Amino acid sequence: MVRRFCAICGKETNELIDNLCFECYRRLHPLVEVPKEVEVRVCRGCFSYYLGGKWIGPKSEDPLEAFREAVNASVRRSIRFKGEVLSLEVSANALSALPKKGAKLPVRLKIRGSVDARIPSYEEERMVTISIRYSLCPSCMIVAGGKERAVLQLRAEDRELTSREMKRLKEIVEKVLHELYQTDKGAVVLDWEEREGRLDVYLASPHAARRLASYIQRKLAARRLETTKVVGFKRGKPVVRLTVRLLLPPFRVGDIVEFKGNPLLVESVGSRGVKGLILTTYSRIKVPFAKLSRGAKLLLRREDLGNAMVVAVNPPYITLLREPSYQQLELRMEKIPLWVKEGVKVGLAELRGRLFVIPLSELPSF
Repeated sequence: MVRRFCAICGKETNELIDNLCFECYRRLHPLVEVPKEVEVRVCRGCFSYYLGGKWIGPKSEDPLEAFREAVNASVRRSIRFKGEVLSLEVSANALSALPKKGAKLPVRLKIRGSVDARIPSYEEERMVTISIRYSLCPSCMIVAGGKERAVLQLRAEDRELTSREMKRLKEIVEKVLHELYQTDKGAVVLDWEEREGRLDVYLASPHAARRLASYIQRKLAARRLETTKVVGFKRGKPVVRLTVRLLLPPFRVGDIVEFKGNPLLVESVGSRGVKGLILTTYSRIKVPFAKLSRGAKLLLRREDLGNAMVVAVNPPYITLLREPSYQQLELRMEKIPLWVKEGVKVGLAELRGRLFVIPLSELPSF
């Protein structure tokens, strides 16, 4: 048998790669190639990090965890693989506190794999230095400057928004922006303006404004109008402000409108249509929103309903005790709904000289 020796260490072996034993070949051919220094660029406002030409929002809201994610991603992107790598561990968890700007920190890498198919898998350790750079991402720069890039105008058609609608809209805005903030750091409210039954929301992100508007449209069946306006120039490019106006329907849940000559109690409003109660027959129907959204004749507002207590049910009559006058009324009904029971509070709507009983349990409180 021909004796074979490693060209570097002189070790005798039956297996050589380029005249080198496995150990010497591994030393000359590391699994990965790492730079001497890796810059980690992090936004000091939201802790998103700059990678591959764009800003990326971290998965965690904790600043230290977000920074560790930035280190991990930046180091991994800087590595060039030279062999078959099975696993790579970046020991960013060793960072116990946020480093200062300009700090240089060592990070340990653990790599498992093999540089050649003839060599069984093994583990290598490498060290890389990271340099810290803090700045502001574009969204945080807008927020810091207090300049809105989008305005969401919330209105109601031919009426003012109620205090209850205002409260619900604010809750929706805060909920949706909280979710959007994970991917869009401009999803923050710069200012609120509430006056005369209207609500304006000033935002740093046009993308967030559009997403928010779409959500409100689906929930509250609002009509939408978008406009843009050039408000300046930056580096020769126009700076555009987006305005999104949403118009809620002219009627609300609990209002009574006219539909095909009959009074219709609006029980729910959605993007696909309106569910309501025809008061002449006490039958429930679904109406496409387009048939009621414009030009619907309002017969009675929810807050203008009277109140009464059902004291007796003797078909075809019911006896009511009107509040707060305690006036007793006897009402003839061709059809008495199941929800009309003794001891139940109901609403009263007087329309065109006729009295109708309204199920208060189906309506929101005001």
